Amino acid sequence: MKFFIKHARKIQLFLLLSCLTLSFLWYAFVNPSITPFVLSFLITIAFNLIGNFIVSFSAKKKCLRFQSSCDPTEYLDFIETLYRRSPKNLLYTIDYCSMLVISDSSNYQLAKNILENFDLTPFSKKIFYPIVASYYNNLCDVYMFLDEIEEAQKAYEKMLAIFSTPEAKEGFKPHLFSTLALTTAEIYIKKGDYETALAEIGKHETPDLFEAIKHALTLGKIYIARNETAKAKEQLEYVIENGRKLSTSNEASKLLEEIS
Repeated sequence: MKFFIKHARKIQLFLLLSCLTLSFLWYAFVNPSITPFVLSFLITIAFNLIGNFIVSFSAKKKCLRFQSSCDPTEYLDFIETLYRRSPKNLLYTIDYCSMLVISDSSNYQLAKNILENFDLTPFSKKIFYPIVASYYNNLCDVYMFLDEIEEAQKAYEKMLAIFSTPEAKEGFKPHLFSTLALTTAEIYIKKGDYETALAEIGKHETPDLFEAIKHALTLGKIYIARNETAKAKEQLEYVIENGRKLSTSNEASKLLEEIS
């Protein structure tokens, strides 16, 4: 699969030339009523659709495996290949940057550079609102980790503006609003408003282990700020135990040391 993705354009060119050759043979010896160019075009389109479906299915499967196992190695390797092949694909860019920082916190600066330099101009239409909202959510998370609070606030406000549109209220999937709640909680932690942060984290759903780990880490931060040490330890230990291969585990370990 990785070979197929890496050499996709060469494979597509080979298929096109092969289809064109076969189409000429078909036209010459079987059915002269169908022109070679039309037939080769249809066959190539069919191959491309099948190839895109296989890639999409594989990506979803690997992502689900990561969310349940919290081992980022396989999905990071896969999504990096997709990103290198199509760096202007916003979905691949978001997922790649997410996996970079999830696997190693030293990658936050790299993720910041990639996201900041991405051109959002082709994604201005309303149909792209969900993915653009995810982009700003990721950018906000990166800024917050790097303590660039002013920039994080700007990214958060842009994301919030999208969520305030009628299109978002009518068409966004519930998990996007859950993600918004988690980011909002982190924003209020930075502001020192821990009561509002606690209320927001209550809106965050945890359908898989990865979301549960993020939830526990944010809750641990809130409990630390509220001087509820026992509750904070419980949440941070959960993160460390279940997210050993995630950068959040290192963050939780540092916080646990501070309160122990």
